[in-house]
Amino acid sequence: AGERARQRAEQGVLAQQPRDLGLALRAAREAIERSRRQGDPRELGTAQAWLQPWWNDPAAPPAARLLKATVLQARHDFDAALAELDRLLAAPGLAPMLAAQAELTRAALLQVRGRWDEAGQGCGRLAAPPLSLPHGQACLAELDSLQGRDASAMRRPAALDRHPCAPHAG
Repeated sequence: AGERARQRAEQGVLAQQPRDLGLALRAAREAIERSRRQGDPRELGTAQAWLQPWWNDPAAPPAARLLKATVLQARHDFDAALAELDRLLAAPGLAPMLAAQAELTRAALLQVRGRWDEAGQGCGRLAAPPLSLPHGQACLAELDSLQGRDASAMRRPAALDRHPCAPHAG
């Protein structure tokens, strides 16, 4: 009953403020997280509903495009998600943390597709300056491990846990 009331309240807010970007981004992220926790794909529809004003807009704000790619990824629409991430990463002036999250999401998608070299290039961009993120090192270690290239690869992420956090993997 509480969940249904929450959904009705969200729908009311969405109807009243459909183009409030901050609200839409927050609500879409929450719906994506609920989908992950509960395994309920309907929450991805909720996330898309929040992002609808920007869903088909090629000039949509970068954060909305990243969440769109995340929804597409969660629906296993990998080609569309990769295309969205590629367009996003090609955009000039992308904020470093959004670029890092997009690159990390893209690398994960490329891993799923078995496109190891391309995934490695993305991980390398995360690990190298100017970003120099521990997530990039973890991404490279995961690729090495998945391909059986480095016996020490599985030990490296534990060392990275002690490094200050950067973007959350999507």
